[in-house]
Amino acid sequence: MLRSLFIRCFLLTATLLLATGAQAAKTILVFGDSLSAGYGIRPEAAWPSLLDKRMQEKHLDYSVANASISGETTSGGRSRLDAALAMIWLKEYFGQLMERVKINEVSTFNGERWEPKSWPKDAEGVGLTEAPRGALAHWIKIHDGAIENYQLVVPTTWNGSPRDAKQQRSSFEQALIGTPVAKLDEPVEILRTIHSFDPCLACAVHLYDPQGRHIAQVSFE
Repeated sequence: MLRSLFIRCFLLTATLLLATGAQAAKTILVFGDSLSAGYGIRPEAAWPSLLDKRMQEKHLDYSVANASISGETTSGGRSRLDAALAMIWLKEYFGQLMERVKINEVSTFNGERWEPKSWPKDAEGVGLTEAPRGALAHWIKIHDGAIENYQLVVPTTWNGSPRDAKQQRSSFEQALIGTPVAKLDEPVEILRTIHSFDPCLACAVHLYDPQGRHIAQVSFE
């Protein structure tokens, strides 16, 4: 009963949040458990799909996004709420971008530095942003109209870095501490943990015992 009440309240809240955001098509986010996920039936037969179909038939300015998981709990749902909302908003933003591309809408474009011929012969620049995996930074140095030096630090570099000057562990190292390994010669648990960071590299794990002796190597390309 408590879980059902939570799902109903959250569905109403998510609907209001998404419907009062942008003026474009509104999205109803369904966030439930087995009943909403359509466990044991075809996805198109689950009630969120039927709701979406009915709205399309009625030409209503709504769409339904189903983020339900069979066996979901209140605690589990709360932990992935941000990701579910971000998924919807990113989809909406991308849709708005594509609509502007179709009509060649370039009012926000600044072409002052778009043409390379307008660039100075000697220049330096840096770009900083937050990518899906983490912080991303690019540095470039141009001399006599050519790239003299280019350097980038990608999220995987940060996530898998050695300890810093304060002996703080990287995200990879911290996440692996305490990870149980069922078979020492097949440390798939370690790979799964690292894969959860979606590292931008070919994944290989070398396993050593406390005495430093090499036990096994597992690689995935």
